[in-house]
Amino acid sequence: MDINSEGFMRLEEEKLFAHVLVLNEKALAFEETDRGTLREDYFSPYIMPTILHSAWEEINIPIPPGIKDKVI
Repeated sequence: MDINSEGFMRLEEEKLFAHVLVLNEKALAFEETDRGTLREDYFSPYIMPTILHSAWEEINIPIPPGIKDKVI
């Protein structure tokens, strides 16, 4: 795994992250076949109701003042 490809973590943070991943590797599902579900005798299935949303108003993307003349 390329943990710090963007370079936003310091070396010690990267080592800590890798260490935590190794400690918890059995709890993480890296493939769909590894994924499990909670037993229904402990938790009943829950369906979260959702409603479709449409935006009231579409807002234009703001143009930074420094490049406004170039854009226009």
